[in-house]
Amino acid sequence: MRQRDGAGVLVVLSWALLGASGDTESILEAAETVVQDESAPMEPLEAKEEPEHPRHQGILQLSDRQWRISESLRDVYAKDIEKLQSLARPRIHRDDSGEIDGYLLRLERYGLAHQAGLRNGDVVHAVNGHTLGSWPSVLAAYQKLRREDVLRVQLTRRNGKRLKLIYQIQ
Repeated sequence: MRQRDGAGVLVVLSWALLGASGDTESILEAAETVVQDESAPMEPLEAKEEPEHPRHQGILQLSDRQWRISESLRDVYAKDIEKLQSLARPRIHRDDSGEIDGYLLRLERYGLAHQAGLRNGDVVHAVNGHTLGSWPSVLAAYQKLRREDVLRVQLTRRNGKRLKLIYQIQ
């Protein structure tokens, strides 16, 4: 099939899919006109680019498991725990024996937490050695860690792989 012939087929398919009015003969005539029109060469379709996802200037990925977070960004979320909670919807996670072993994260796709290396479905077990086995332990860790310059986050990905992510606050 020549490229021009493809244009005629596309016109017919488009009209059929869009429910164009008119009898079959008028639709075929219009398609034939497109096929016979050599003055308008077919241009290749441009590939659609992926939309840009918002990137925060305060987060810089240094390696596959290490990020630099601006002190000002940390301070915005350290001052307001409700704002911090808006980054993720944590749920208690239990290990195979039923014991709480951390918090399962539900994240906004391409949000700040995603940009900082966290993924939907990650289970965060500890931060700087502070285990997260209950809501009071999370609040205690938050109080102790909100001014730290380095955060070491131990987590398990959905695929079962355990990781340590490191965040330098500068």
